[in-house]
Amino acid sequence: MIIRVNEQELDYKMEKEKTLGEVLESIEKWVGEEGGVIQKVTVDSMDLPLSQESEIVKRGVSEITTVDVLVDSRQRHAAQTLSTLGEYIMTTLGADFGKDLHSSYGELMNALGMIIEASTHATRVLGLRAKLILAKREMTLDTVLGKLVELEKKYKSRYIDEEGISELQAALTCLVSLLPKMLKWAVVKNPSAFHFSKKSKSRDYFAEIVADLYTVLRKTEDLFEKIAENLQIGNDAEALADIYCVTEILDECIVLLRASSEYGIDYEQLEWDGNGTETVFSEVSNTLREAMEALDIRDMVSVGDVMEFEIRPQWRKIAGLVGSMCDLIGE
Repeated sequence: MIIRVNEQELDYKMEKEKTLGEVLESIEKWVGEEGGVIQKVTVDSMDLPLSQESEIVKRGVSEITTVDVLVDSRQRHAAQTLSTLGEYIMTTLGADFGKDLHSSYGELMNALGMIIEASTHATRVLGLRAKLILAKREMTLDTVLGKLVELEKKYKSRYIDEEGISELQAALTCLVSLLPKMLKWAVVKNPSAFHFSKKSKSRDYFAEIVADLYTVLRKTEDLFEKIAENLQIGNDAEALADIYCVTEILDECIVLLRASSEYGIDYEQLEWDGNGTETVFSEVSNTLREAMEALDIRDMVSVGDVMEFEIRPQWRKIAGLVGSMCDLIGE
């Protein structure tokens, strides 16, 4: 049996595999470890359906002559999933569930579950931060997915009503509007998985998401006071969730600042109020370390003070650096 992956013959040695299905399981595992995903399988010039069990997979390896496997990167596959997801959501939105909500309940809940799973999976594979993907009116992907999960839980054990249908339609409409922005983030964060004939296109994407990041940074300034207040009243869980949010945003700032070199910007030369990039991030890293040390010994008062009075002013410097990058990328 000859096995080809993307038209290249694979040096595959049988171990305990006796059937085609067992061989394909081994190939799928190997492809996954290499960061890929199987798009298509052709067995003796006949396409093998991947979405359902086929009798062909039960055949012995001695009965098969050739197996051709088409593999794509996990990132490109996830991006394609987002494109397909948009069409699926539009079909769901166009369905008339209002005539008989009881009879359409199962179909609707299955669709909702698939949409949530596909969205979260693609977000994870592409390395996207749901809190940073903005829709109009500054609603985030994190908020929209949270609403969909909330609706799924709410109507899991009872029939969905007209109010639920209305809320679901609003959330899905917002998710559809976010899909192009998700793809733009995907291109910037996974450049090797996407190829453009014109560099200017990905540069436009970069400029747009940097502008979104700047918006998030400015909005996050108010979060530091909230963290301090929650720590003072003993609401540690919410405060820690917000601290985690801050570190996520900081990580993304570092990623995008370094990615700016792809677009002709020397991020090390960026300055804000006399402070360079490396200086600002070194200060923030040291201060965050100080906060984490206080957290380890459960000194919540010190954690709150560090977040509000030390990191918050440094956060303004980071916002200034990202704002400077917005100006440069727009020139």
